[in-house]
Amino acid sequence: MKRIKIISILLACVFLFSACGSNNDTSTSINNKGAVQTDNQSISDKKDASKYNTPPKDWTPTPIEDFDYKYDVELKGAVVSYKGTAEQVIFPSEINGDPVVAIGATKGPVSIVSGKQKGPSPIREVYIPEGVKVIGKRAFNNCIYLESINIPDSVTEIGFMAFSGCVRLASIRLPEGLQVIDGGAFEFCEQLVTVECDSLNNLKYLDSDAFWETYWFNRQPDGFVFLGSNLLKFKGKAPSTLVIPDGTRLIASQAFYYDSDSVNVVTSVIIPEGVEYITRAFMGLHELVSVELPESITEIGEDAFYHCWSLTTINLPSGLTYIGEDAFSGCESLDEATKERILQINTNNTPLSR
Repeated sequence: MKRIKIISILLACVFLFSACGSNNDTSTSINNKGAVQTDNQSISDKKDASKYNTPPKDWTPTPIEDFDYKYDVELKGAVVSYKGTAEQVIFPSEINGDPVVAIGATKGPVSIVSGKQKGPSPIREVYIPEGVKVIGKRAFNNCIYLESINIPDSVTEIGFMAFSGCVRLASIRLPEGLQVIDGGAFEFCEQLVTVECDSLNNLKYLDSDAFWETYWFNRQPDGFVFLGSNLLKFKGKAPSTLVIPDGTRLIASQAFYYDSDSVNVVTSVIIPEGVEYITRAFMGLHELVSVELPESITEIGEDAFYHCWSLTTINLPSGLTYIGEDAFSGCESLDEATKERILQINTNNTPLSR
């Protein structure tokens, strides 16, 4: 009888131990104190990142003739665009002796009769080699059959509408070195469920519409939506006082502009220490009256508070060195001392009365 009791106790302990160790949730949220949590995207293991940069062994090499290319003086390498008809595509690491540094717009099949594109590209799987820095404007726009693609660690920029309309794309991994994710980069990727990334602490520009109408974005709860440590957008009805969570390092362009609830409700904004620059983040918040900026702010980019007509109070940090064009255009309610300092820092001398 004692032996049966001991066995029962041991089994109960094993069950409790396994239950305690089973919480591996890596999906995104904000905790009760308002600090950023790493929960609204999968978090990749840096040790395993190399697996994304190895070409598949069972794929047939893609002929060079299937690519158009041109030399980019600024990037010091070739911009390559795919024009073939294969479903599996391996982009070259160099072409004509030049390193491939950027991916240009993919071309669909062309009609022999008219010479015009007659439909979307048939590409289904794509491999991009290490060394590519830019996935350019509309690189894979409306590639409706695209299901998988790697983004190598060398990529620093994902351009305007680069993957827009890739309706079969289900997952993506964003490298830590990314500096730019432009407007509509992944918009209308209806089946995009997983966005895998780390903190993305190198981002310098993030557009709030980058993941518009993706499954990943649509399933996010109301409130602040983060991409790594960067504030992508606010979903739902905003409070009158908007307190940006601690731990935020960048606020996306137009993070609140297109949300009518935010435009009509927000009267004050408090930005935490750690944010270094903002651009276009609060443009068009017509009811915004006061803004509290942290001392960490060194740059206020173009259109940051564009047409915030009611803005009367904002503290300009002592370390502020740059104010972009139209950053305070239309903010005529500011006091004269603040207006004077804005004009002193603003190298473009843009009038505040536009």
